[in-house]
Amino acid sequence: MTGFSARVKVILTAAAILIGAAVWLRIHFTEPVPLMRRYMDAVHLAEAGDYVHAVAIWQRLLVEYPSFPYTYFQLGRFYARTGHAAQAVPLLQRLVSQHPRFPEAQQVLAEACLAINDASCALQAAKQAAAQSPHSGVAHNLLAAAYGKSGDLGDCIREVLLAERYAPSNATIWLHGANIFQQAQDVRLTEQQARRCVQLDPNNGRAWYLLGWALNNEPGAPNELKALHALQRAAALQPQDPLTLTELGDVYLRLQRYREAVQTLSKARNITALPEADGGYSQKHLLARARVARLLAIAFLRTYKQADAKRMFMECQVLSHEADKAPMKD
Repeated sequence: MTGFSARVKVILTAAAILIGAAVWLRIHFTEPVPLMRRYMDAVHLAEAGDYVHAVAIWQRLLVEYPSFPYTYFQLGRFYARTGHAAQAVPLLQRLVSQHPRFPEAQQVLAEACLAINDASCALQAAKQAAAQSPHSGVAHNLLAAAYGKSGDLGDCIREVLLAERYAPSNATIWLHGANIFQQAQDVRLTEQQARRCVQLDPNNGRAWYLLGWALNNEPGAPNELKALHALQRAAALQPQDPLTLTELGDVYLRLQRYREAVQTLSKARNITALPEADGGYSQKHLLARARVARLLAIAFLRTYKQADAKRMFMECQVLSHEADKAPMKD
């Protein structure tokens, strides 16, 4: 199927192999032979990367053998991880209603519900997944995300720390923790989490940004040079990320490297001026634009460009006023 990234193909293929192996004995002895043969044919097609034909077989089996649970799981997982979470949710909800003790299905259901911003569904599924697999870092990480989506920061933090304990080599979980602690404005823990993530995944631009943000915002003793290194690395990995560019511009200002500050912040300003997918601007987006304008104004002041500084200060005021009236989004 065109459009798949190599990473998605690897994930789907590995999962298909594991599920196929786990259920082969069961279906070999308890399910009709035609079902077994066709189901495993689809698994082998998925292993080979032929998802078009694998999915077509599973869809037909869903109609012909509606009580067979693994077809629901395969299709639900496929839809959830290929950008079609809304199609995955009803399949997985039907599956767990008939087979509630299916932790892998509960996990994928939680993923799909998070993707469609259904906090209640995600929380219910993630709680079941964590209860049924209490030592699964992935399950606890999903529960952390579900609590976060529900606005429960305390339980969110508790669960992500559990996830890290059970899966200490999972960079994704440490990145999630860094994002959570940045949201909570806990600079020390953001730095700790981001540092562990870049150790595990040195090419993760988001983790380098979070590390740079933490180093740049250490209370009383910001470390601009270390922050500069981290943010330059982040910008090299994700050159169009406005948060990275804004934070990097702030560090250049602190280091009195005004020419680089203006260049970096001007690029951030151009990127943040682009509207969101729905054509509008959320409060968070407008506040980010206002910060860029304020930092640019300071940079222009420091380089004696009074007219440009005045223009940026006015832009900052306008954007801040618009942010007060804008909708809040995740």
